Amino acid sequence: MMTRNVHAHKVLNQLDVHPMNEAQLREWISQEFGDDVVFHTCRLQDLSVDALFTFLQEHNKVLVEEGIWSLNKEKICQH
Repeated sequence: MMTRNVHAHKVLNQLDVHPMNEAQLREWISQEFGDDVVFHTCRLQDLSVDALFTFLQEHNKVLVEEGIWSLNKEKICQH
């Protein structure tokens, strides 16, 4: 099976409509894209789920409040 390469915006768009905790987000990613998915951003390639989560937090793309992840709309590039 070929590895799926998915833009990080797909994850961010999901968090915009359905904030969830990290375990729920991991489960959603697995169900939506499969366990062999890799992600890319506007500048980065071949991110694992763990690397994507690190990127999203370090760049303040997500807000994590009481364990619930949601989209930080102020930090999202518009394209």
